[in-house]
Amino acid sequence: MVAWLSTSWRWLSGILSLRPTLGSSGSILLNHCLRAHLRLEENYNVTACLPSPWGSYEPSKIGSPPSQASWHELVDVYDVDGTTKIGNATAWEAQTSCLWHRTVYVILRLPDERFLLQQRAVWKWRMGGLWDLGLSETVELDEDLWTAANRAVTEELGEHAPRHHLRECCRLSVGWSGSMPQMQVLDDANSFVAIIFVVHLV
Repeated sequence: MVAWLSTSWRWLSGILSLRPTLGSSGSILLNHCLRAHLRLEENYNVTACLPSPWGSYEPSKIGSPPSQASWHELVDVYDVDGTTKIGNATAWEAQTSCLWHRTVYVILRLPDERFLLQQRAVWKWRMGGLWDLGLSETVELDEDLWTAANRAVTEELGEHAPRHHLRECCRLSVGWSGSMPQMQVLDDANSFVAIIFVVHLV
């Protein structure tokens, strides 16, 4: 089990603590989405859980990707069912042009069944400053889902974080579009969700 986390992590009693910033109806819908996955309900699609606080997607403002190498790396592109690979594209193209690709999430869960959210760095182009469900990664070119999930754990929790309690939770399809302060997001992803248990925080 993971026995430590950096102080950049904050635990919340479910999603209800976010209600003042999301608005009542938005927080209720997001709460339902997340609880469905944590209870392992099958075939639950969290498409459009939340609208963008910065407005709707504007294709005329897509522009060029930032200089960070990760935006220029290739990812596999799939059909809408996520089963057939149909080509590849850069991460920027996939996330701004509605190309189905794969992502992984690793939910960090405490013994009392609360779960951890991470606030993304403000400087990030995509969802900067917003709360994220545990660890998340875009699956890289020719990378399998478990490798991507383990990479997420390594990059966020360190290479010595134990993996034997990492297990699959569920799979879902997510479509989201909207404006960000620095980019336009039109993102369709087939997502693999895993859970890892956290013993305590330091």
